[in-house]
Amino acid sequence: MKHLFLYIFEQYDKIIEFIVVSGEKSHLDQGER
Repeated sequence: MKHLFLYIFEQYDKIIEFIVVSGEKSHLDQGER
C-alpha cells in the first residue's frame, strides 16, 4: 500500500510538471500573437 502511494505521488508530480510546462507554452504563444 505504501509503495502504491509513492508510485501515485511520483506520477502526480510528473503530471503537474507537464501541465505547468504546457500552460507556460500556451501562455507564451498567446503573448506573441
